Amino acid sequence: GDCFTYYSMSHLLLDKIGVTALSIERASFEGEARHYWHMVNYGEGWYHFDACPHKSNFTAFMLTTEEADAFSKRIGKNEYYYRYDREKYPESEAEPTEEILALRRKE
Repeated sequence: GDCFTYYSMSHLLLDKIGVTALSIERASFEGEARHYWHMVNYGEGWYHFDACPHKSNFTAFMLTTEEADAFSKRIGKNEYYYRYDREKYPESEAEPTEEILALRRKE
């Protein structure tokens, strides 16, 4: 499936377990592919969550905006991957929580 399929299924699952999730669509210029992901808050603040697999072995789980921006700068022209209208969404946490860092170490 494409990213919209991953996004849609993860949205259903997040809703089912009661996680607050906001839908984000990439702000694409003409000729750029669309992309969809979430900002989620499970009680520890807002983070980016993208269920779509990445070719670069990047896990987009509970990312701060700073981490999402760094990924965007690293992989493509125009820093477009996680480009979105930031005025429509809450700010993410400045740093991942210890719980999130522990989950990442298990990957």
